[in-house]
Amino acid sequence: MLKKALVFLAAGMLLLLFGCDPAEKKTGVEFKAQAKNLSAVQEDETRDSAASSRQMEPAESPAITPSVYKIALVNFWLLKEGGEAVNLINDNASQPTYTEETPLIIDFTSNSDPQKLLSLDSLAPGTYTGYRMQFLYLEMQLAVAFHLPAIAEETDLDIVGSNLGENINIEDYIDLRLSRKFRLYFNAIGKYWKKDFVVQLLKNRDRWFWLRRELEDRDNSRNFFISVRNSERHPPGGAGPDSIVNLFCDEEFWGDEELIDDSSTPIIVGTDSDSGGLDVTLEKKFTIPQTIDKLYTITMTVDVKDTMTFGLPEDLNAGVTLKDGVLNLGPGYAFEQYGNIGLHPMVPKFSIVVTEE
Repeated sequence: MLKKALVFLAAGMLLLLFGCDPAEKKTGVEFKAQAKNLSAVQEDETRDSAASSRQMEPAESPAITPSVYKIALVNFWLLKEGGEAVNLINDNASQPTYTEETPLIIDFTSNSDPQKLLSLDSLAPGTYTGYRMQFLYLEMQLAVAFHLPAIAEETDLDIVGSNLGENINIEDYIDLRLSRKFRLYFNAIGKYWKKDFVVQLLKNRDRWFWLRRELEDRDNSRNFFISVRNSERHPPGGAGPDSIVNLFCDEEFWGDEELIDDSSTPIIVGTDSDSGGLDVTLEKKFTIPQTIDKLYTITMTVDVKDTMTFGLPEDLNAGVTLKDGVLNLGPGYAFEQYGNIGLHPMVPKFSIVVTEE
């Protein structure tokens, strides 16, 4: 009996010395990301449903919520109180990891991709009030219907189809109302200029097309779709069939029109400037504590609602429509004015909140 009592006593002493307190607090930092107001359509090769949108009253600019929204990031800075900028993806400016040639592509309609921006290594203690962002392009998946006049001769599509060993029925394919990928260039690289608006017509194929703003019934001016791959250089621009559908006009934001092919002066957007009207916002400031003595959770919320907007044409019956969540695009010809509506994307709304347990 005495021996058994001694055993229980020894066990109790060990429990007091080495046992774990079930109420012991955890310490550290967890990162979470979540997307808000997503369209029901995702980047699914088996579905071609239209992307979500909302019809606006005539006095407002129409807007679409893309089903997929990616950004090809070159730099992303968080701004601290006092003006210090902390680069989250390139901590060594002289030897950057990400450049225009090798951007960090993040899907902001994903709940996992945005977490690539946040880490303990890049988020130093302090209070953050805003951000700046340099990116090559925005990529949006939007529901679209193309409208081509009878004179259209889409020779570039025939060439692409034959090169891929595919027989494309142009009329049937273009008339389908599908959700397609568009890239909206804010900085120049290679054949792409600032303000470029290009579409990917063939799924899983790296084939992109400029869109001719106006057609004329003469050689080399009847095609709406201009293949980037098959072109030696960017379309010259200017008036008539040399012009392509591109992003909104704002010389203060884009710079001199003669220099939109210049990559040496990059476009950078941020909460510290309203240039370009891109609705760059960080909902409220947040603070990373000096001492991690509790369990902290840093949650980034990304809202992509209504991030593709348009300026209304003077004549709403001029052939430009946004109906049932579908963007109608086509070249100007005769009295039709498709594609001439001031394409004006917005960046997502960011919110970063720090909570503690």
